[in-house]
Amino acid sequence: MKKTVVLLTLAICLVSPSFAQLRMNGWGRAVWVPVFVGQDGEPRTVVQSSYGDAPDLEFMFSASSPNIGVDVGVMVTDGLFNQAANAKVWWKPNNYLKLHIGMGRVPTLRGQVAGSTGGYAYARGRLAQLTAFNGVNEPIVQIGDGDGIFSRINLMNWGAIAEITPAPGLIVLGAVAPNMTQAGLLAEDVYKGLHVAVGYEIKDVGLVRAGYIGGGKNGQEAGNAGANWDFSWDKHLEAAFALKSIPNLLLDFGVKYSLEEKPGNLSQPGFALLNPLYVALGAVYKGVPKLELGFAIDGHFLGTAEKVLSWTELVTSAPQIAFNIYPSYDLGIFTLGADITYGMQFGDVKGKNDKKMFGFGSYAQKQYGHGNIRGGVYANAPMDEGEKWGFSVPVWITYSF
Repeated sequence: MKKTVVLLTLAICLVSPSFAQLRMNGWGRAVWVPVFVGQDGEPRTVVQSSYGDAPDLEFMFSASSPNIGVDVGVMVTDGLFNQAANAKVWWKPNNYLKLHIGMGRVPTLRGQVAGSTGGYAYARGRLAQLTAFNGVNEPIVQIGDGDGIFSRINLMNWGAIAEITPAPGLIVLGAVAPNMTQAGLLAEDVYKGLHVAVGYEIKDVGLVRAGYIGGGKNGQEAGNAGANWDFSWDKHLEAAFALKSIPNLLLDFGVKYSLEEKPGNLSQPGFALLNPLYVALGAVYKGVPKLELGFAIDGHFLGTAEKVLSWTELVTSAPQIAFNIYPSYDLGIFTLGADITYGMQFGDVKGKNDKKMFGFGSYAQKQYGHGNIRGGVYANAPMDEGEKWGFSVPVWITYSF
């Protein structure tokens, strides 16, 4: 029945004169690791995505008239089909306002630099959850995607997103997530979870942004509405600046500061962090023909290692900082690249939970139209007592159309 409704809707859009455009696009990545050896020393194999989860496959249909449109996205992950990645209608009465109602993403002010290739995560044994999140064996924080620098608006439950452009270069985003319930939610609870961001493009200089995240799943003041956000981030303030005035260089720097009394997860799902300050910097330089040089820093500060009660006794991550360099060179028939990461974790005053990591690797990538295939070899060196060498041989396939 659901498939019939979708096909009927698309057919109507195709023949209806009220819809001037019908588009399809998508992005996805799947990774096969023929062999990897983690800290347990056992050779293993796995299929996953580049960031340690199941393969991420997504496509979207969009239909629009000049003033009203619809976006419908479908995601396939964890072996499940028909997960809605985007499902929203929008209204744009003029050049100053666009209102989205439904669920989905608006990446207008998101971080401008993606960060590292993420390759060293393979060599840490993280990919099959062989590395327990116990503050001792877990990886040091790794540089993530653009959301680590500045958050995009991301509604994974029903809500509303407003894009306002009141003046040239000025962008205002606001979102609430009341979800779809029979009786509705208290307005006070919903609006305490407000997400708002402001950006201003300074011509020939860069993009400055500031935002307020009113509380995600863990936000204590968002009431029941907090569960309607797919953000594990705490209630916090954030700011970022993307420098664009230097030829061939794009640099983006972001800061996030938690407003919770005891911060939980700040932009690092899967890690129990008690660090209220999070900083991230990403830079890409393209001043040399065929060479692209990426650099990133990711860090959590102003926190200490503490024990927390859960289904098992965990030790939260202490303050951490990681540096990542990822150059690539276009040889014509394929691109050759590398990924080098060094990280440090600072434990409590007694030195407990101190550790370091050093991961490195290289890859070759071949472009095929709107996609590519990449194969590489990655390793991590034993930097702390009890650690072993780890390595992996991942094969990526990525599409984008």
